[in-house]
Amino acid sequence: MARIGQLGCFIKYGNPGEYRQKEHMIKPLIRSALERFLAGRGYRLVANNYFNWPLRDAEFMEIFQRQARFVWKDTSGPKIQRMYMVRNLLLSTKGLNGDWAECGVFKGSTSLIMAEYNRRYKLLQPGFNMHLFDSFEGLTDPAPADAGTNMVKGDYLGTEDEVKHNLAEYDFIVYHRGWIPDRFPDVADRKFSFVHIDVDFYEPVRDSLDFFLPRMVNGGVVVLDDYGCAQTPGALLAADEMAVRYGCHIGGLPFGQAVIVVRDRIE
Repeated sequence: MARIGQLGCFIKYGNPGEYRQKEHMIKPLIRSALERFLAGRGYRLVANNYFNWPLRDAEFMEIFQRQARFVWKDTSGPKIQRMYMVRNLLLSTKGLNGDWAECGVFKGSTSLIMAEYNRRYKLLQPGFNMHLFDSFEGLTDPAPADAGTNMVKGDYLGTEDEVKHNLAEYDFIVYHRGWIPDRFPDVADRKFSFVHIDVDFYEPVRDSLDFFLPRMVNGGVVVLDDYGCAQTPGALLAADEMAVRYGCHIGGLPFGQAVIVVRDRIE
């Protein structure tokens, strides 16, 4: 069999060495063609020689499947990776005194991840709650600073009734219906240990950071869902402006997210 294989290689390419040489030349051409093809459709090649942690975490996958009943089902795209990052950063805040907040709820998928981990691990200290801020009418109009986005008013619509149904089993959630920042005064006297911001456009990202950064406890975490997404240029601009204003560091994360860890109280 070895001789037959060598003979076939010799007939087609001359000899095994020539085969390897041609393979070495062809692989970069195939890779380049694939990269151009995928880039034109908003995708890219990634290595497949590392652990896919969400899929290896049985507890997380069980929680993920709960939210999959009403929204995100894909386990191969970026959304599951973002949710797992929220899980990781959320667990790091255990023991901190402060409320949680999410700005931009959609149908309650990330809210469910947060709420379920709190129920299992008692991450929120007694007397603190999880606050959800959303218009429950979808996205607002993009501003001039959002030029280049492919999102429009009304995208990502989840009604208040839908979200309350999806999260009905969690009694520590407080709902604040309205356009950002109209309902922020409801919690102006509170401090926060974890905030998740997923509002896509310049103005609501700016207003969310401007409100919450001075109210974060030492060690508190702010997760920006849209920071590194090509479709949300306004979110990147707003976050960078607020980071300069408040003198804090934004750490870019894989799959479009970013994180701010508040080590000293921001005034």
